[in-house]
Amino acid sequence: MADQLQMARRRGRTSLAAATAIALIWLLGVPPAPAAADPATLDQIEKAAGVDEIPADYVIMADTSSSMRSGDRYNGLRTSLRAFFAALSPADQVTLITFDDGARVVYQGQVGRAPDTLVGKLPASANGKATDIGAALEKATEALARPGAPALASVVLVTDGRHEPPSGSPYPLTEGYGWQQLRKQVERMDKQSLRAYALPLSGATGASLLGSVFDRPTRLNASSIGEVTRLLQTPKDESRKAKVRSALAGEQGKGIAVTWPAEVTRLSPGDNEVTLTVRSTTSVIPQDLVDMEVASENPAIRVRLGSTAISVPPGGTATVPAVITWDAGPHSLGYSDTVDVDAPLRLSGTASSPWTATLADELGIGFQPGLGGVDVTGHGSANLGRPWLYYLTLALAALLLALVLRGLYLRPSLYGVLAVTAPGGARSRISLSGRGRRATLSRSETGENHAIRTRVVRQGRAKRLRVDVDGATMILSPDGRRTHRSVQFEWLDGSQPAHPAGPQRPQHSALRRPSAPPSGATTQWLSSPQPGPAKPAPNGPSPTPPAQSPPPQSPSAQSRPSQSRPSQSRPTQGPPTQGPPAQNWAPPSPAGSMGQPPSSSPQAPPVSPVVPTARQQPGHPVSATPPPSAVDPDGDDELPVIDTDIARIE
Repeated sequence: MADQLQMARRRGRTSLAAATAIALIWLLGVPPAPAAADPATLDQIEKAAGVDEIPADYVIMADTSSSMRSGDRYNGLRTSLRAFFAALSPADQVTLITFDDGARVVYQGQVGRAPDTLVGKLPASANGKATDIGAALEKATEALARPGAPALASVVLVTDGRHEPPSGSPYPLTEGYGWQQLRKQVERMDKQSLRAYALPLSGATGASLLGSVFDRPTRLNASSIGEVTRLLQTPKDESRKAKVRSALAGEQGKGIAVTWPAEVTRLSPGDNEVTLTVRSTTSVIPQDLVDMEVASENPAIRVRLGSTAISVPPGGTATVPAVITWDAGPHSLGYSDTVDVDAPLRLSGTASSPWTATLADELGIGFQPGLGGVDVTGHGSANLGRPWLYYLTLALAALLLALVLRGLYLRPSLYGVLAVTAPGGARSRISLSGRGRRATLSRSETGENHAIRTRVVRQGRAKRLRVDVDGATMILSPDGRRTHRSVQFEWLDGSQPAHPAGPQRPQHSALRRPSAPPSGATTQWLSSPQPGPAKPAPNGPSPTPPAQSPPPQSPSAQSRPSQSRPSQSRPTQGPPTQGPPAQNWAPPSPAGSMGQPPSSSPQAPPVSPVVPTARQQPGHPVSATPPPSAVDPDGDDELPVIDTDIARIE
């Protein structure tokens, strides 16, 4: 019992070790080498070579003389021939010749699958009175030379006596002219294989005469008639071997051809997985390729095969995976650093066949397959530079440029003038051009108690000026104004004329009436200037002042067309309109502010209002008397006036 337990434990350890080895092989992915093929037997080779489909020609010469009745030789021969015919391939052909005092062909054709039919062609008994071996050999020679006879032939002579021909036979002797002619006919035959067998059934026999016609016949000595069946197996076996030799005649010089993939000439740095194709050039013989390895003459190229041994079927192919590793060296920082490599590669291995030993021992065929296509030159080309680094740099530079351009677009440079008007009327004009994209205006520039920060921003596509002062933010449009703690800020971008300092006027063009002048003040109507001021007389009307040249107008004022209508009048706003001298001219108000009446003065008596005519242009006189249309309809001494200085929405 203890012995049985010990044996069970040993078996368990053995099974565990085997399972562990199999698991390791599966996990590591190591391909096991194929098991060596067992040597093939002759029957396997014959079957693989298809010998049953290859016809052979058998010529059987049976002695039917009366001496064959002795010892029941003739009946034994019939039995042996039946077994012989049954062992032949159905495609084989047989010529059955009987001879005694002459020679006769009793059957000629395929063996088929009915050997009794062939044996039935023989005479029922041997009753011949002579033994003409020469006549039998002549019939055999004619059968071998018939049209369509197979190239593989065997001749069998079975007799128990000497050559004793009848009178008148062409072969009265065992030699002579007739025998020589028979030999020459055999020599002229184009046979792939021709073998002759002599089977004497007694000691004194003429079977040796077979050598007079056929070269090197084989003598099959039978001690009894019972051995004829075994001896007849020899011609059959030799004929089948001849068939194998015939089938393998075209295999000599063939072997294995290796085809390298096209990827070998397009190697990349690192591992390159390729597949080698191994093809058998034989059509019948299977082959093996073992101990495979690939040698490289360039140390930068290494080849590792996935399998070192394969089997290739006849006319078939097998694949061998391989990994070609190219160590191209380190990468550089350049844009392009091309490296080329050429490496001669050679596949080595041992080509063999599982048939080799049997072919040599049984058939005398030495088969050594060749190995071709093992050499190839691997080529690789690679760029060890880093072009992607340059592409990335260009992309980043383009992105940075886009961001900069976007920033420049969203934060334009400062331009124009910022006008700051204090509550008391003091006005500062600060030029913003050339100050960059943002600027901080000092107190000395603005006269304010707080520093002012400015920059240009975008609202959609329009530009605006952002002003930050004392914690407040104002957005000014071009020529727009904002007020913060009674301080007025105006951005003059140069596209519109500057507004004069003073109280803000309406932002939109509209009809309005000027306020009534204070008590004692004089209303001044638009008129052409005179050369000099008028001096009031102590008593009586004011004298006519001398003519004087009016001050020049600003370009903006000259560029704007007049929008006044003939029936309307307005107070004087700034310098008088340029034109020819006119009567009843009054000096401008000392205040100089738009829309305010001049202060009263004892030296300045009232002047009659003057209303400009329609389309008044320089050079046209101005009437001293207001037209009837200028009369105030509602009696409040105020007329509607159109402001032509500001006709925009700020």
